[in-house]
Amino acid sequence: MAAAVSRRPPGGCDRRAAWPEARYEQTESISLAFVTALQVLPPRQLAVLTLCDILRDVPGFRASEVAGMLDSTVESVNSAFKRARASLQRLRK
Repeated sequence: MAAAVSRRPPGGCDRRAAWPEARYEQTESISLAFVTALQVLPPRQLAVLTLCDILRDVPGFRASEVAGMLDSTVESVNSAFKRARASLQRLRK
């Protein structure tokens, strides 16, 4: 018979109360790292990334709409978007 996998933290029941705290701290750490990474981007890449990707679900701007907002071309917006995502990928590593 296979052994049951425990979902309790190592060290027994005493540490169970610390799990929500650890999870909160991890979430905060990831959020802070993301904001820090965004601050490294040039202003235009940050604007395009924010409008095309971060706010994609609400309100859902397309590249053509972002181009109009930034008085730019769709090609320029797409290029800035790709550069911004590539910069964030490099920072992840």
